[in-house]
Amino acid sequence: MRSELLQGIANIIGNYRSGELPRSLDKDHVDKWACQFSKESQEIILTETLHVLKNWYFTNDKVDEVVDRFIEFFREKYALASTNDVIASTAFLSMPTTLGATSLPCPVHWRS
Repeated sequence: MRSELLQGIANIIGNYRSGELPRSLDKDHVDKWACQFSKESQEIILTETLHVLKNWYFTNDKVDEVVDRFIEFFREKYALASTNDVIASTAFLSMPTTLGATSLPCPVHWRS
């Protein structure tokens, strides 16, 4: 069971910041991470972590898919000819967050 949980988590996070981190996020790395918790807690933490990652972690491929869907949605909604037309008619605003100093890009589509 533990081995499958470790491998399942590693399979999901394996491409996270690929090439940027000094180590790969493989099964051994996940095992080292899990060992910071008590032996009694590790299985439930691994189980819940895998559950959360399966439902909420966005791989690079998933992000690409979501962005492509948004572009296609706007292309159809505004009868635009291409992806370039969608991008050209989209502005990215910097919106302050409730935390104060940090701002997040917020895409806003308008029609000229």
